[in-house]
Amino acid sequence: MKNGINLIPDEIRRARLIKKARGGLITTGVVYVAVLGVVFAAQQMEIKNKSAALSAIEAKRDSLLSSGSRQADLGRRLADIRRAETGLTQRLGAAAGLSGKKIAWAYILKRLSREVPEGVWLRGISTSEAGSALKRVRLTGSATANRPVAEFISALENSGLFTDLSLTYTQKREHQSGPVYDFELYMDLRKTEDTVHDW
Repeated sequence: MKNGINLIPDEIRRARLIKKARGGLITTGVVYVAVLGVVFAAQQMEIKNKSAALSAIEAKRDSLLSSGSRQADLGRRLADIRRAETGLTQRLGAAAGLSGKKIAWAYILKRLSREVPEGVWLRGISTSEAGSALKRVRLTGSATANRPVAEFISALENSGLFTDLSLTYTQKREHQSGPVYDFELYMDLRKTEDTVHDW
């Protein structure tokens, strides 16, 4: 069998081979770029989806934080309301304890002035709320000696107006007229028919 004779010059054959190779390379490059484009687009889509999911998670977190802050604020308000309610209940209880009566201060002060022995003078009287008692009374005064103070305490105890008397202090000081003994007394005002009356 005879081989055919190739009459195409070597330069043209090389040029054709180079052209074919170039075409193949270009096709391969186009396919590669297209594949890269598809991969890039897929990654961009995934990034967008993950960004959206992250935004949703952050929004949920912010909502939970805000809700927790509101709950803490509501808890503080509820505690304040409970404290106010407790105070109001105590006041109402004290008012109910009086059973529609008020303290007869005119009578109490008149009786108090009768119990003050010679050599004792009062400088102040104040009251405060006192659990089961009608009022807690504080008396401050002065005396020429300690003996009249003791007599005054005994008279108050026997008056029937007060209970739980206590002498907080007695203190001697010099005055231009002679020694003076300052004292302070605390006692509970007793609830009797004489110390309270109808409104």
